[in-house]
Amino acid sequence: MLKIIFRRSLQAVLVVLGVITIIFFFLRLAPGDPVMSLAPVGTEEMHAELREELGLDKPILVQYFNFMKNIITNADFGESYFFPGRSVVSIIIERIGRTLLLAGIAIGVAILISFPLSVLAATNKGSIWDRLSLILVMLFQSAPNFWVGMIFILIISIRLRLLPSIGYQDIRYAILPGLAMSLSLTAVLTRVTRINLLDVLENEYIKAAIARGVPHRIVIWKHGIKSVAVPVMTVIAAQIGYLLSGAVVVEFVFNYPGLGLLTLYAASRRDYPLIQALAAVMALIFVFMNVLVDIIYGLIDPRVRESV
Repeated sequence: MLKIIFRRSLQAVLVVLGVITIIFFFLRLAPGDPVMSLAPVGTEEMHAELREELGLDKPILVQYFNFMKNIITNADFGESYFFPGRSVVSIIIERIGRTLLLAGIAIGVAILISFPLSVLAATNKGSIWDRLSLILVMLFQSAPNFWVGMIFILIISIRLRLLPSIGYQDIRYAILPGLAMSLSLTAVLTRVTRINLLDVLENEYIKAAIARGVPHRIVIWKHGIKSVAVPVMTVIAAQIGYLLSGAVVVEFVFNYPGLGLLTLYAASRRDYPLIQALAAVMALIFVFMNVLVDIIYGLIDPRVRESV
C-alpha cells in the first residue's frame, strides 16, 4: 500500500508541474497583454514602467525560472494583477470551498439517483423500467448544464421562490447550481453502473448465491454493488475534471463566486499569476482524486496491491 501511495504521489507532483509549465508558456504566447488590461489608456512610458514592475519585461525563460523558484522555495504564486496587495493563494482559498461544495452536491445527488436507477434497470433488463432509465440517461446527458441552470432559475427560484439563485450567502445558494452540474454526471454513473452490474449478475457466484436462497436484495446490494464500486469510482474521479470545467459555465449563470467564475474573470483580464495558480489547484484536485481512488482500490481489491 505504501508503494502505491508513493508511486502515485510522485506521478501527481510531475503532472502538476507539467500543467503549470504548459499554462505558463501558453499564457505568454496567447494574444493579449495584461498591461493593456490594467492601463488601456496609458502612455508608452507608463506601459513600459508597469511591465517592468510586473516582471514582464524579462525574457520568458527568466520569468519561468523565477516563477518556479518562488513556487518551489516559498510556495508563492505571486500577487494578482487586479486584486492589489493580495496573493493569489489567499484569493483561491477564499473561494475554493464554494466550488468544492458544488462538486460535492453534484456527486452526492448523482450517486443517490444513479445507483437505485441502475439497479432497477439491471435487475429488470428489457422491461419498461430499463427503457425509462435509458431515456432519462439520454435526456440528462444531452441537456447543457447552462440551459438546465436557467430553467432551474426560472421555475424553482423565480416562479416557485423555493431557493435563491444568485450569489452566495449560505449553503442554500449552492443547491441549484449543484443540481445543474449533477445531471450529466448522473447519466454517466447510471450507464456505467448498469452495464457493470449486468456483467456481475451473469457471474456464477451470483447465480449460486441466488440458487442457495440468499435474498435477491442482499445479492444485489452486498455483492453486486461492491463489485461495480471500482469502475464507478474510476468514472467519478475522471469526471472531477469535467465538474471543475463545467463549474465555469454554471457559476457564471448563477453568478456564484467560486473558482469557476474566478477563472473566467482571470482569463478575460489576463491575470497571469491568478490563472497559473488556478490551473495548479485544479490539476492538484484532479490528481489527488485519482491518487485517492488508487488507494481505495488497494483497500477494496487485494489484487491491486499485489499487482504493484
